[in-house]
Amino acid sequence: MQWGKLYRSGVLANLTADDYEYLRDRQFKTIVDFRSTEERTREPTNWQAGDIEHLSWDYHMGSREKEFARVFANPNFGKEDITRLMDSGYVGLVPQQAPHYRASSRRATRRCKAAQFLADFPVTIAILPPTAAGVGVLEGIHHAAIICSDYRVSKHFYAGILGLEIIAENYRQARDSYKLDLRLPDGSQIELFSFPDRPPRPSYPEALGLRHLAFRVGNVEQSVAQLASAGVEVEPIRVDEYTGKKFTFFTDPDGLPLELYEI
Repeated sequence: MQWGKLYRSGVLANLTADDYEYLRDRQFKTIVDFRSTEERTREPTNWQAGDIEHLSWDYHMGSREKEFARVFANPNFGKEDITRLMDSGYVGLVPQQAPHYRASSRRATRRCKAAQFLADFPVTIAILPPTAAGVGVLEGIHHAAIICSDYRVSKHFYAGILGLEIIAENYRQARDSYKLDLRLPDGSQIELFSFPDRPPRPSYPEALGLRHLAFRVGNVEQSVAQLASAGVEVEPIRVDEYTGKKFTFFTDPDGLPLELYEI
């Protein structure tokens, strides 16, 4: 099994002893049960394959529950019956349950990034833990750290011009150093540091190591216009020859290459 492996199951109430013997070796850690209170009461999950985190919440489907029970009780129901049932039975259910979907997804994504897609499936989900093969625990980039020569200038650039949210600002007197924590809308962060007497970055020609920092934008022309209105010089917009996406480059006050990439 691999990190991020996700299994979908309509119901776990009918698992046999042989089933649990098979599942025990898979080391499942989380079940996200999107079924209503009535469904879980009628067909409870009695997990017997090791410790499990069981995520569920109480809600009622009302008349929709009876319609589901009636259709599934018919041994001759077919594809058209299921399509009609899904089209009518779940109208309004996802918006109604959205807060619960978000809460359970946030908890589940600690183990499996694929869980961010669970809100669309009102069924039972079992999530596997990471395996020993590979790193397997990296979930994204938390922050990038930047050292600047003039703290006030760079603070204005990143927070004032680029619009990053300031979430913390600290001055470390022993180091004569500022540390500014900035956040983008998707939650990723930039740590802006100031240290006295640091050598300039060799960007032209480019040195080995980290090449540039790229920001995702919805409209690169609009972003370029906003930067230009703030006096930031931006390179001509180009098109990625492999993806067909538009992008461009500019620099921060210390010459650090920054990219705008349209998604």
